[in-house]
Amino acid sequence: MYKTLQVKVNPDKRISEYCKFLQQESAGVWNQTIHFFWRTYRKKDVWLSANSLTKYNRSDQLDIPFNLHSQSVQSVIEQFDTNRKVAYKLRKDNPTIRYPYKTKRYFRVHWKQQAIKINGRNIRLSNGKGNKSLKLRLPRTFADCQPKTVQLLWRNGYWLSLTIKVSDNQPVTGNNVAAIDMGEIHAITITDGYDALVISGRKLREAKQYRNKRVAKLQQAMSKYKKYSRKWRKLNRTKRRLMEQTNRRIKDLNHKITTSTIDWCIKHDVSTIVIGDLSGIAQNTKGRLSRRIRQKISQWSFYKQKEYLQYKAAYYGIKVVEVSEAYTSKTCPRCNSLNKPNNRNYSCANCGLKCHRDIVGAYNILTMLRYGQLVPDASFQQPIPKYLRIPFVPKGKSSSSPDGGLMVVKRRKSMCNLASAAN
Repeated sequence: MYKTLQVKVNPDKRISEYCKFLQQESAGVWNQTIHFFWRTYRKKDVWLSANSLTKYNRSDQLDIPFNLHSQSVQSVIEQFDTNRKVAYKLRKDNPTIRYPYKTKRYFRVHWKQQAIKINGRNIRLSNGKGNKSLKLRLPRTFADCQPKTVQLLWRNGYWLSLTIKVSDNQPVTGNNVAAIDMGEIHAITITDGYDALVISGRKLREAKQYRNKRVAKLQQAMSKYKKYSRKWRKLNRTKRRLMEQTNRRIKDLNHKITTSTIDWCIKHDVSTIVIGDLSGIAQNTKGRLSRRIRQKISQWSFYKQKEYLQYKAAYYGIKVVEVSEAYTSKTCPRCNSLNKPNNRNYSCANCGLKCHRDIVGAYNILTMLRYGQLVPDASFQQPIPKYLRIPFVPKGKSSSSPDGGLMVVKRRKSMCNLASAAN
């Protein structure tokens, strides 16, 4: 199994200029590939394969060869071919999707294993015979690592994306099943029918709200100045830097939330995770939802969290499946009657059940997997939940939480009557 790790590098001005030059060369490969592909298609009505495009871009076929490693050139062509094939499949359902056609000024540079040499913390990336190699210094934790591939990225600074092989872990030996109800306030609620874990997503909402407010103020200030003026450019740099910082924070919180979920599954010997299918939830919201709610739904990172859960679960041999979650938060798991939840509380007017609405949703998703439909369970009792909050720890500081970065949250009095206190 391979894992992708990203590390920020801080090269000096001379090396930064060389990194910029390499990305321009990589963009040149992309642009030439696009021009040659579509020119051949217009003249001969032929779709060139990746091998044909690679032969055309060989250094001995060009008057001015690219200052890149041959496999770096091949990686750009493979990326174009992959994008074209994906667009071809997507056009079957949506004919408005276009094939890749835009040219680029900069493009990421990709090195394969033969072009990578590491000596301690120093990494040397070859750019072909007769060309200058790119030499960078890695953090201590990456010393003597053996990456399979390396990519040079620009994200308000230069980053290296390293693909490293990790040892296979011992799979989970249990056969328990757990269900996950994903939410915007409580990011993940998971239960196996006996225990439950509710992970708060309030830090995630806080990061997004902070980004939205700051970006709105910066855009309002930018609108007062002429586009591309000195003041406009200064504000635009501030906005880009803010976006990069908050996006890294959101990514970090999503990883912590999903890692805590997988740790809970390992502790409870869960071999199968079932998640409610949320596809299409952000479609056709205009007119029936307020602008504020639409913004929250559009920025809800449930798909990214699902991707993180899938690849982290696969590392431990845990299977992830999806089922429909229609009416799972409204249906009473005890008597199967429909009730509208009030905030985070669920109260059944028929049987008198009082429960956390997200736990009701997760338990009903578990029922959907077992029976294929919502089946009432007269003996249902709310699992004792544990509420956890994921803190954001800035760089250079360590968390004092005894639960590995998790913090137990004390609930308000309105929730105390629904469940016993968390351990």
